[in-house]
Amino acid sequence: MLIDLHSHTNEYSACSAMSPEGLLTSAIEKGLDGVAITEHNFMRNHDDMETLRRKFPQIKIFNAIEVSIKEDEHVLVYGVTNPNLFYSGMSVKELGNVANQEGGIMVLAHPFRYKDTVSEKVIESDIEGLEFASANVKGYMLKGFDFLLKNKRLIKVAGSDAHSLDTVGLFATRFKNKINNEKELAKAIRSNDLSIYKDENAVRQRNQIRVKKIPEVLNFLNAGLEPKEIKEKIGGVFTFSDIKAIRENKNVLYDLSPPTDC
Repeated sequence: MLIDLHSHTNEYSACSAMSPEGLLTSAIEKGLDGVAITEHNFMRNHDDMETLRRKFPQIKIFNAIEVSIKEDEHVLVYGVTNPNLFYSGMSVKELGNVANQEGGIMVLAHPFRYKDTVSEKVIESDIEGLEFASANVKGYMLKGFDFLLKNKRLIKVAGSDAHSLDTVGLFATRFKNKINNEKELAKAIRSNDLSIYKDENAVRQRNQIRVKKIPEVLNFLNAGLEPKEIKEKIGGVFTFSDIKAIRENKNVLYDLSPPTDC
């Protein structure tokens, strides 16, 4: 069962350019079996989810959330469906208490994207998973991933972190067994009986575009342009974190090598 574990819609995530209907239609077209909707610091209520499920019975839709924690990281939570238990800025310990009490599981999303360190509190927390591949995981972050994996037992998963239709299903997680609901999804992640999926052709094409555009970004940076101005000139190829990484001569290409066991 192929599930995109990380997606955002413009209904509750202001940074997203796609509607819930657009997300789910794209997911179906791309052959996904399921999608976890993980809005920023917001979880949909039961009625919202049931409305989407009635509209799109051909795909499994899982309620989840991406929480911005006090320790300056983003954490995905699966298996918890009570929207009232979360808030932006809660500590990783508080979030862990919620996940543990509700039978959920926490996954660290794109660490090292914005900075070169991860808090000791995060490393020592009850986080069980690492988003090893997504649209916001680039080559410069992998050294940090290696450090995390050597210091903490983490389950590697993948999700697109889609904010636009072209990114849906770019990365996903393949599970061996059928998953029917959020509790089963958390249990399946915890079992680690899964593998990371990458749409290699699409990822390769994105890398090719990036290679062509990096010199332009460097020229704009050398000319003194601000990241916002650069994005306006080159479109949606690079995020603000990408532009910062390019300024620091870091690798902003996607990694296509298969994940190794740790």
